[in-house]
Amino acid sequence: MKKTRMSIDDIHAMVGSIRANVVNMRVTNIYDVQGQGDGSTTKTYLLKLQQPPFPKVFLLLESGVRFHTSQYARDAKSSSALPSQFTMKLRKHLRGKRLSALTQLEGDRVVDLTFGQDALTCHLILELYASGNIILTDGDYRILSLLRTHRFDENVKMAVRQKYPVQLLGDQEKRQRGKRGRGAAHSWQDAEEEKEEGADN
Repeated sequence: MKKTRMSIDDIHAMVGSIRANVVNMRVTNIYDVQGQGDGSTTKTYLLKLQQPPFPKVFLLLESGVRFHTSQYARDAKSSSALPSQFTMKLRKHLRGKRLSALTQLEGDRVVDLTFGQDALTCHLILELYASGNIILTDGDYRILSLLRTHRFDENVKMAVRQKYPVQLLGDQEKRQRGKRGRGAAHSWQDAEEEKEEGADN
């Protein structure tokens, strides 16, 4: 059964629901969440957040699908598994930093988690459309690491050392809606999903 994706409204509601519970908490660790025996590449990650005297919070991020807080308890067997290279990169840049902001970028299906301050600021961007992506950037949105490289459009490539195109998110959706007509509910991400589904058939 195909997983249900979060809509723009779902994302807006979730950001508002969990923001107060996670902002200003410090990242103490990051884990891979293993799949259910399907052998697929890990696309789900768990951020362990703490801020004494409050109880710890786990924030689950699944590329292309969902994000939410969780009472997740790590399976004892998985504790000995080596973390993925992407998780190691996240630990290097985020562990010990505070989550300073949680926002929905340009009212789109993209969530921006901001960690640290000033020169040490990093962004962790969760894309919740098409194949999804999780992208680690510096404070200027220059990409440090990401789950997968791809083209945002014909002019912008999503790859390490490139700049994440925050300013294009809203513009892309407006252009797509303009082409489809005023009453269209599709976004440019929906077009990408339709393209991928057609390739799978």
